[in-house]
Amino acid sequence: VNPNKGATRLNDGRTDVRGQRYVCGGCNGGDVGQKLSVFAVQQDEETLQLHHQEIVSDVEVTNSLCFLDETTMYLADSPQKQIWSYDYNPDAQVPFNEILSNKTVVHAKDEYMKF
Repeated sequence: VNPNKGATRLNDGRTDVRGQRYVCGGCNGGDVGQKLSVFAVQQDEETLQLHHQEIVSDVEVTNSLCFLDETTMYLADSPQKQIWSYDYNPDAQVPFNEILSNKTVVHAKDEYMKF
């Protein structure tokens, strides 16, 4: 989940309504400002090896990756106190260059608000 390595871990994972798998990460602590990613994961049908491709980058701690339907993906970044929506294209093929577009902040907490 972090190409720079460091103290990171898988923190969340989901499938879309068609069964496409996604995983994302979080920090184990101590590495403030660590930037992580969300990856699409596919399994090669012949070799059974897993392959992944980054679809979202520059996330600190991913939470609540979810799909409303076949056209919208939501992602929360806890330290940034924001929830984003993306237009989602489930028909995109590897490489997933066209899978997400139109990143929009749908909710943001003021730094003085409590959770």
